[in-house]
This record gives sequence, C-alpha cells and structure tokens, in this order.
Amino acid sequence: MSDGIYTSDPINAASIAIGAASASATIPPGSELVALMSSGNCHFRMGKGAQTALATDPMLGSSNGLFILRVPPSADTIACIQDGSSTGNLSVSRVFCG
Repeated sequence: MSDGIYTSDPINAASIAIGAASASATIPPGSELVALMSSGNCHFRMGKGAQTALATDPMLGSSNGLFILRVPPSADTIACIQDGSSTGNLSVSRVFCG
C-alpha cells in the first residue's frame, strides 16, 4: 500500500533541449508516473513511437515547478517544443510512489 511519498529516479531520466523544432526522448522504461521539470516554457506530448509536439499541446512553464503525470499505458516517447522563443531543457524522470 502506498504511503503517498513520491521519489524520482535520476538515473533513469531524460533531458530534452527545448527549441523551435520538436525534439523527443524515450520515456524511462517501466514508468507509470513521470516527473516533468522545465527550465523554459514548452509544450509537450506523450505517445507510442515517434511523437511531434505542437504549440497547441499542453504547456509546461518554467515557473510551474515539478509536474507529475500518469504515463498512458502504450506511451514510450515524450516530445516537446518551445513556447514562443523560450529555450532550456525539459527533464523527464520516472517516479516511484511508496
């Protein structure tokens, strides 16, 4: 039974450069939850296989702090694209709930 404490796994993490073109990375294997943290404003998309993030996808701002999402069952890739002219990195790490 979960006690509601979440921890992330920095070893199984990915970092995606935020830019004008969509960039993607593999979601850490076995992830049911992922922690997203962004140093720049970006839009992101998760799915199976190749993904292309669009400016109309959900936005994660650099001031949002840590954002925890449930990974859809078939998703294995996350992609991001800049919001406006923002740059930085989107960090994606597996989350454990124990």
